[in-house]
Amino acid sequence: MSISPESVAIPRHLSVSLKLGAVVLLLATLAAGNLYFSEKLHEGIVNVSDIINQSGRLRYLSQQIALRSAGFVLEPDADIGKSAREIEAKFELRYSRVKHEVGQIPLLMRGTGDDLEGPLERIQKIRPYQHSALEQVLTGIDQEARRIPQGAVAAYSILLLRETDQLVNTLEKASQTAHRRTDFIIYSVQALEVLLMFWLFFYVRSRITVPILKLADFSRRFAAGERTVRMDFHSSDEIGELVLTFNTTAAQTAELIEELDNRARENAMLAAILEATSDFVGTASPEGHCLFLNRAGRKILGLAEDEDLGGHTIADYYPPEIADLITHTAHPAAVREGSWAGESLLRSRTGQEIPVSQVTIAHKGEDGAVNYYSSIMRDTTHFKMLEQRLQSSLDFHLKLMQELPNPIWRAGRDNKCNYFNRAWLEFTGRTLEQELGDGWADGVHPEDLERCLSTYLSAFKRREPFTMEYRLRHRDGSYHWLLDHGTPFTDLDGEFAGYLGACYDIEERMQYQSQLEYQSQHDELTGLPNRNLLADRINQVISRVRRHDSLVGVLFLDLDNFKVINDSLGHEVGDHIIKAVSERLVAAVREGDTVARYGGDEFVVVLADMAQEEDVVSTTRKLMAEMTAPFSVDGRNIVVTASLGVAICPRDGEDQVILLRNADTALYRAKEAGRNTFQFYAAEMNQRLLARLNLERDLRQAVERNEFLLHYQPQINLTNGAIIGVEALVRWRQPEQGIIPPDEFIPLAEETGLIVQLGKWVLREACRQARAWHDAGLPKIGISVNLSARQFREPGLKQTILDMLAETGLEARFLEMEITESMVMFDPEGAIAVLDELQQQGITFAMDDFGTGYSSLNYLKRFPIHKLKIDQSFVRNITTDSNDAAITNAVIELAHGLKLKVIAEGVETEEQRSFLRAHQCDEMQGYLFSRPVPAEDIVNLLIANNQLLAAPVNNIDESSPPVVGR
Repeated sequence: MSISPESVAIPRHLSVSLKLGAVVLLLATLAAGNLYFSEKLHEGIVNVSDIINQSGRLRYLSQQIALRSAGFVLEPDADIGKSAREIEAKFELRYSRVKHEVGQIPLLMRGTGDDLEGPLERIQKIRPYQHSALEQVLTGIDQEARRIPQGAVAAYSILLLRETDQLVNTLEKASQTAHRRTDFIIYSVQALEVLLMFWLFFYVRSRITVPILKLADFSRRFAAGERTVRMDFHSSDEIGELVLTFNTTAAQTAELIEELDNRARENAMLAAILEATSDFVGTASPEGHCLFLNRAGRKILGLAEDEDLGGHTIADYYPPEIADLITHTAHPAAVREGSWAGESLLRSRTGQEIPVSQVTIAHKGEDGAVNYYSSIMRDTTHFKMLEQRLQSSLDFHLKLMQELPNPIWRAGRDNKCNYFNRAWLEFTGRTLEQELGDGWADGVHPEDLERCLSTYLSAFKRREPFTMEYRLRHRDGSYHWLLDHGTPFTDLDGEFAGYLGACYDIEERMQYQSQLEYQSQHDELTGLPNRNLLADRINQVISRVRRHDSLVGVLFLDLDNFKVINDSLGHEVGDHIIKAVSERLVAAVREGDTVARYGGDEFVVVLADMAQEEDVVSTTRKLMAEMTAPFSVDGRNIVVTASLGVAICPRDGEDQVILLRNADTALYRAKEAGRNTFQFYAAEMNQRLLARLNLERDLRQAVERNEFLLHYQPQINLTNGAIIGVEALVRWRQPEQGIIPPDEFIPLAEETGLIVQLGKWVLREACRQARAWHDAGLPKIGISVNLSARQFREPGLKQTILDMLAETGLEARFLEMEITESMVMFDPEGAIAVLDELQQQGITFAMDDFGTGYSSLNYLKRFPIHKLKIDQSFVRNITTDSNDAAITNAVIELAHGLKLKVIAEGVETEEQRSFLRAHQCDEMQGYLFSRPVPAEDIVNLLIANNQLLAAPVNNIDESSPPVVGR
């Protein structure tokens, strides 16, 4: 409680003796300084008088120099000259001494504005001139030559005399200044000494004598019992420290008296508390003898309240093993750490053993030795009974959780699962170690995992109950739906401790729910989507149309006269046909399309993501063709036709209700048109469809009526301009419309399959014509024939080509077949086998439209191809588009690297030809040389080309090939 005086003592800066000593020292210093400065000033005055004498000597020497020079002018005697030079040397020596002593004059002797260095500097500047003039006098050849410099010597002597006079006057002023300052310093120091003596008297009285008298008075008052008396005096010397010590001692004494009073009251209160508490409180000596026991301790041990404790020890009231624990474990631990806490066992005087929780404290003295031990004990008999009951209850609930048939889990504060019951492990077929922590999430279905974890962690964060459904992997490998209820729980202190969850297998409920949902969206007879699901599917594809700018076809199909089948053959046959129709429709469309039963004998087909309207037309025709085949029912073939209406989104509407209504309207038009047909909702589509049907009809008749003919386009060697071959190109000469371009009927021929029959005719006619030219004696050139993808996939292609060659008599080496990248990449390995077989017969192959498909360079090097044909889409802009030029050049280099020839088609300008020739392209064909022409014109071209090639070299422009037949 109290504080020692040393701890509050003010720092002693200067004691009284030091202060008095400092004053005496100051007085002595002043006296010594007075003597020192007086002596120095007197020495300076003496020095100034000496300098004045020296300066006077300089005046004399300067006059002697002038006199010696004048005497030498009148009588040039060597002794006079030598004397003059000796006087000069004395002058210089004297001048140096004066200059040195002037520099040593103290500043105290100099007045403001005294210029002692100025005359000396001017004397120093004059002397060289005087010396020079004297030398001229002493070295003059005659009297006249010596007279003039002698006048200069005299003039400089006068100047030196004036400067030495100035120096003497200044030194005299300095001497007077020194006298005045010496008197001033002496008088000032004496006055300061008198003032210090007065200050010392008043300081001793106020800072020493008076405080000591007051301190004696305050001490008497404090001794008389006036505890609040304090002295208000502050000083950093012995007097101030004495006053502070008195004040501190007085305050500490007052506090000590007050503290003793408080402790007396506290001890009384503590004694009352110790006697009133129900806990055992006692103290013992280091040797184990009892020193104190409160009322509760005496009662527990069975001692009387007034019984003397002197003969009792710790060993009397503990079982032997517990007494040994207290002596050898508890007490050493309390000594090391200050206290010991643990469980122990008391034994009363009657022999009853009482379980207690005990805290023992070691009380040490200033030397670190233990003075005594105090112990506080609480009877834990009741708590032990509660603990046993709690453990029994816990064991019961754990066993209950373990035996429950539903999966149970528990997670800690860190959201990691730390318990799973037997039902959970039996459900998953995994071990407890595999499920603990986050391991249980490995069994959650991948589609449910993110949602499951999000719900789980979100509930943990908010500490709220949650319910979720997810699929968990069963021990048999399948996934079962679980309903999982999780709720937070707290510990005994009411703090959040984690989550406890219970799960229920709802697989049957989910299957039943899924079945109900399926039944609500699917037709019971066919399993196809019904109207409800159809509406959703149409809305989905409409949303994709808006994002991807594609088309959707909605086809409304109705079976013609289906009521007759039901009435005549029965509803079972009708149902069988309905199911068969649904199967055919599903098989005829793509996987992403939708086939729905709208009701009765009505079906709706939704064609999603169609690129163009022609794709919808093609699929519609395919569906109609599927319906033409008879249905087999109980060994009987039944023909069922259908009418079909088509609406296209977005042209015919962007809402599923509107699209279905418009498709239904188109269906009624088809029925009005005679059934077994289809109609589009838009009139122009029907017109285009009708035109296409007419074109298909005419195309079939054209094959039968032989309305096709061939035109031939020459192929030119870029090096010498020779015609090396022709490409056979088919044309259709329609009686009513005239010549129809190939791009209008070839795609239709491919779609309808007529391309196979047409291709055979083209091959036969081309081979026949080539043989005719050969037989006519014309140059034997090759003929190039295009092979369609449909032809290429026809069985027996090899035999067909060889039969044509045999029939026409054309040698195989003159036949070149043009194929496309997409054709051979449909089945690369099969294509390689077919091409190899034909190549072995002498037939060559050219890759048409190279660079526009998706061929692999790996396959390209394996195909038996001898020529690449650069598509005209690249050639068209090779002189204006750097990209096309780069692609064309790359194709040429690639072909040559593979030992293939290159032919460019669509060459129309001289610049294009020059570019190709400069980049070493082998061949070309295009309008620059000739358009495709009839066979008779090819004869003229061959003759003209042969004549040009046979002409003398000097008559032919070798920079460009001959151009004929444009």
